[in-house]
Amino acid sequence: LQMPQSPSDCDHAWQSFVTVVGEDSPISRDQILKALKGRGIGARPGTHCVPSLEVYRRRFSEDPDRFPVSMMLQERSLALPLHNRMNEGDYSYVVECLKSL
Repeated sequence: LQMPQSPSDCDHAWQSFVTVVGEDSPISRDQILKALKGRGIGARPGTHCVPSLEVYRRRFSEDPDRFPVSMMLQERSLALPLHNRMNEGDYSYVVECLKSL
């Protein structure tokens, strides 16, 4: 997984923790999502390519293939759980589950 990064002179707001599944990963983002769900972890796709959303396509007729990086991130990004009720044990559980895949 590629972890989120921010410039050294900035602080991240951590509204979400979005990672990217590497192109060379032995399992897909969707397989990871399914495995995490099976272990009670509420992860989700990390982002959408706006031109691929139906309402956007209908209104603006943009071809999503014109946005290859956005399409790649739509297919490979993964938002891991991050919220104020999580504790160290919760974070460790997510990490251990990911390591076991």
